[in-house]
Formats: sequence, C-alpha cells, structure tokens
Amino acid sequence: AVSQGLIDTTLQALSAMDEDVRRAADPDGRNYDPRALPDLIVDVFPAPIGEQLRKLFAGQAADMAQLRQMVITYEVIGKLFAFIMLSQLWNTRFERPDIAIGDEQWAVLNSFPAIDAQTRPLYDYFKLTTTIVDILAANGVTSFVPEFAGLSAELNDAPTTLARNFMDEMRAELWQGSVRTEEIESFCQQAEGHLATLLADLAFVVKYSFSTIKSIDVLKVRHRDAEFKLRTARLDKVNATFKKDQLKSFATVVDNESVILHIYWNDISKYLNLTPFVIDQNIGSLADGSRLYLYDYRDLDGNARYVSVDDVDEELTVNQGSHPEIEQQIRAFFDMVYCQPPSVQLAPAQAVPAPQPQAAL
Repeated sequence: AVSQGLIDTTLQALSAMDEDVRRAADPDGRNYDPRALPDLIVDVFPAPIGEQLRKLFAGQAADMAQLRQMVITYEVIGKLFAFIMLSQLWNTRFERPDIAIGDEQWAVLNSFPAIDAQTRPLYDYFKLTTTIVDILAANGVTSFVPEFAGLSAELNDAPTTLARNFMDEMRAELWQGSVRTEEIESFCQQAEGHLATLLADLAFVVKYSFSTIKSIDVLKVRHRDAEFKLRTARLDKVNATFKKDQLKSFATVVDNESVILHIYWNDISKYLNLTPFVIDQNIGSLADGSRLYLYDYRDLDGNARYVSVDDVDEELTVNQGSHPEIEQQIRAFFDMVYCQPPSVQLAPAQAVPAPQPQAAL
C-alpha cells in the first residue's frame, strides 16, 4: 500500500489550493476520516492524473507493478503539463507568428515531432514544458495558468531535480528491463517520496477545471441574445460511479468536440483547448462520461498514436480515415507551430540518458 508520507505531503499541498480538501483533511474537523483521504486526492486532480493515482493507491504491495504505476503517474503528469503549454504555444503562434524563438529553444521544440517508438519511453516532457514557458515569457505572453510562470524554477530546484532524475532513471531501467528483484522494494519507497515532491510542486493544477465539450446547440429567441447549450463531461472525480453528462446553457461559445482547461466549472468564457493532444473517444457517441486518450507519437506510416488514460497499454491509431477531424487538427498544429526557416532542422527527440552502471539511486 502507498505510504502515509505520500498522502500527507500531497494533502498538505492540496489544502493550500482547495477549500474542500482543506476542510476534509483537517484532523480536528467534524467530518475528518483518514480512510477517505486517498480518494479525496484522486478526485481533486484532473482525470488523467487522478486515474493514475487511483491505480497507485489501489496497489497492495511494493512490487514491480506498483513501481511501474508510479513511473506511469510521473509520465502522465509530464505529458499533461506539456500539452497545456503546447496548446498555448499554438494559440500564440496563430496570433503572433513572428514571436522570437532562440536556436536552443527550437532544438527542444523540434524534438517533439521527432518522437518515435524508440524515443517515446524516455522523452523529457518537463524540458519541453519549461522551454515553452521560457519562450512565452521572453515574448511577453502571460501563461493561461499563471502558476506556470514560476514552473521553471520549481522544477529545477534541488529536491525536484533529484526527484526528476530518480524517476527518469526508473523509466530507463524499467524500459530496459534491468530492475533486479531485490531492488524493487527500495525503489518503490524512494519513488513514493520523489512522486510526493512532484505532486506537491504541481498541486496548483487542481485550481482549474477540465471538461469535454461534446456538442453545442444554439438557442435563439426573438429579441434575446443567443444562448449556447453545451453537453459536457467533467474530467475529475474519477472514483465517482455515476458519471452523467451535463447540459447547461452559456452566454458564450467554446470550441466544440474538444477537451478544454478552464477557470471555473460554471464559466467557460476563458478556456484553453487541449485537443488534439488530449482527445475523448466518447465525443460523437451517446455514452455518458469520457474515454480519454493522450497523444504519444507518429509512427512510420504517419499515423498518430495515442494511449488510453484508463490503460496505458491500450493504444489508439488516428489518421485521416479513422478520425479525420483530429488528424486535421494535428496537421494544423505542426504546420503552424513549426513554420520556420528552412535552415532549422529537426533535432533528435530529447530523451533521458540511459542509466550508468551502479548509478546512485
């Protein structure tokens, strides 16, 4: 089972961000129940992270499966944060095609479309994220999530650098199949501590809302302003057994058939569209709830490969034949963001170095 240290460290950080967590985690409170705290953590995070934490907290032993789940949780966090910044970079390049991007920054940006089946297991999403944060800051662009302004410093301080180095080394060892049985329990204990550090650093993400916009109907009555009736799925509370879509009218419109990040549940006037990096397979169906997939890489045939949030071993292939709208958005993203002088060449995917023999962990 997950140690109390991971739960306590994460709750302390979350309590500063969320009033409901603060009340529920107060040991002097009337409704305090320590048995409910893991579920509380799971449900307050956005679904891609919450689902990985749910699986992690369900583990009963410090075994290889638990170590792998901690690494998966780390990878999903890295992906989600990178996709937030890639989405804002796309918007910025649309509005300001001439923003300044340095050669070293281009090298990191170019590593993203260069990801393939061999480099994907070790790709450094956190480096991609902080590079985009720095690009936007240098061009006077305010991050959609204001806390991202301090993310570079947060991710590169001593405890977090140690945490990232350890988790990256675990990724490499698991990928290479070089974890020895007698090391697993120790690695699980260390990984828990480092994952707690990262969750605490990035807890601010729970202040924001994630939703799938499934459909939009326009309601227009004579002499009245138009209203937009949205069918949405909330992307949180992954422990909830009743996951029914919501129908609600808004005075403003939003991108349809998309996964969005917005400020408040009841307000979509300010949002960031995360599609096609995060997609929901339940769009276009009558099924309630969501089936989320995260972008992974393009294969040798040019197909976009996605992995399921519910099961990272489940892949989805996206191309013009299977998902034409998503494929068009992927191409539009690369065409706009990577429109650059011919002299700038694609760099190899930025990966985590393979561990050295007898590396200190």
